[in-house]
Amino acid sequence: GTAFVVKDTSQLATDHLPRYFKHSNFQSFVRQLNIYGFKKDTTSPGSRDVVFRHDYFLQGREDLLESIQRTNKRSAKKASTATAASKAMPVSPSTYSTSPPLSIDEWDNQQPSLQSLQRQIAEMSAKIDILLSLATHQSNVGLSNGA
Repeated sequence: GTAFVVKDTSQLATDHLPRYFKHSNFQSFVRQLNIYGFKKDTTSPGSRDVVFRHDYFLQGREDLLESIQRTNKRSAKKASTATAASKAMPVSPSTYSTSPPLSIDEWDNQQPSLQSLQRQIAEMSAKIDILLSLATHQSNVGLSNGA
């Protein structure tokens, strides 16, 4: 159990995705998996199976699932670019722009948006957990059927 296999992408999209997401688009599901670090694995030529792997997605190792975290490629890319730029030229304090701190009113106005985003993140995390559980179950069923 080092991966999970989607044998019928159409069935997954129509029967399972709408239960946990606001869509039934398999490609959107793949994007979500990619955001959490899952990689699409190659299958044998002519196979319709789609295989996904993650270093921390291992059968019998539920303790590793909490290590599956959303990746933030944009900030990683910016950090990489900033590191490269800092090596290329010296940085003076005036290089960094600072925005003024938020006023109390501005801060208060941002709180509902922040809380809404936190709820959405929690909901998405719960949905990912359910899908990972479903995928683990499907993988176990496939293994027991000789797949």
